[in-house]
Amino acid sequence: YTQTDDNAYQNVTFYSRDKSKIDLELRDLYVNDLFKLDDTNYIYSISGRGIYRYNIETRQYQTIITGNETFDITSVTNNIVYYDGNQIEVR
Repeated sequence: YTQTDDNAYQNVTFYSRDKSKIDLELRDLYVNDLFKLDDTNYIYSISGRGIYRYNIETRQYQTIITGNETFDITSVTNNIVYYDGNQIEVR
């Protein structure tokens, strides 16, 4: 990844440990926070846009919530994403 001046991350890369899968990259996104949900799913936020899930096996994105908030994720526990004093369940 590359860190920007506003502490966001650009071009986040996921590397296959055993090289059984190809490496993946989230390109052209300015990711504020990135948390591992489970072995294949990651939760990330983009300030002023929303919170998203990315599955590294299927390469599919899912929108969790959108809006104009900062979406500062503080933790992800038991499929609950805690952000900006709020929480939302990820199914």
